Amino acid sequence: MVKLIDVGDQFEKDFWPKFIKDKFPSYESFWQKYTLPLRENESINLKDEPAPELGIIDQNIHVVQLNYGVLRHLIRCFQILKSLETTYHFGQYDLFIEGIGRLVGALDNGDEILARLKWPTMWTKKSTDEVRVDADKARKKWRDDMGDPLQKIRYYRNRIVHGSPLSVIYMEDSNKSICLPEIGKESLYMDFRLVTNHTSQFDQYKEDFFPVLRILEGMWEETIKYLEDSWSKL
Repeated sequence: MVKLIDVGDQFEKDFWPKFIKDKFPSYESFWQKYTLPLRENESINLKDEPAPELGIIDQNIHVVQLNYGVLRHLIRCFQILKSLETTYHFGQYDLFIEGIGRLVGALDNGDEILARLKWPTMWTKKSTDEVRVDADKARKKWRDDMGDPLQKIRYYRNRIVHGSPLSVIYMEDSNKSICLPEIGKESLYMDFRLVTNHTSQFDQYKEDFFPVLRILEGMWEETIKYLEDSWSKL
């Protein structure tokens, strides 16, 4: 059996021992089943059929590219988690925003893959513009019909990206870590003054805040478990 560690691309080889092997081993099974048959001989590149300049993409090629996208999002989030251990103050906030965005990207790609494989006859359009439109429909159908257990991560990401910055509390530790509201309570702290003005309920509010590294680690673990559980059934 061809192994990812032997003939994967450099990212796949590098991160196989770091987390893929233990946390997402079904990525390799998917890669063996779906990606390898579409590769050029002795190359990491996909076959040139149909020719890409025609603006047409085969659904199988689209699916394996999405799968690779899932991995690249996870790799970047893994790197961010490591960086958060040695980053100070508001640099942590920026890394956190990127990290949660990467997890949402992995989930979006993942749910589109699951929908396309479960209902292949529903998503047959091949022009690149139509494939993009179908992507949103596929993800929505999967989540509506099969469940959306990690919707909370997308909601947190939307709140932090599309709204005002979240209230922040600083910890007096070696990294001067910043703390944000725990997942599910982010909308309760739209008003900075709840924590910046040290109101009479500040000590109570503080109990809802955790270091961004801890929050992102929890989201990471839930995301990669969801993907591994889903991929293991394909």
